Amino acid sequence: MNIRDVTDAANKGHAGAKLALEVFVASTRHWIGALLFGIERRGCHRFTAGTGENRAELRAAICANLENLGIKLDAEKNAAARRRRR
Repeated sequence: MNIRDVTDAANKGHAGAKLALEVFVASTRHWIGALLFGIERRGCHRFTAGTGENRAELRAAICANLENLGIKLDAEKNAAARRRRR
């Protein structure tokens, strides 16, 4: 099972899949916070791999309400982002 399967199941109302996505978002936000306190200079943060590159809704959920930490997701760019093929 991968994130696409979990997202599809959550969108169909599967309670366990919804919980799994909530845990994933909360865990990612935790690590973003930990990283911010461990680095001196903040530039940009990148989402990578399949989940980070292909899941606008997860990027939005992860970055929600983090403006006070200097993180602001551009909603238009996030929605328009597509994975680059090499």
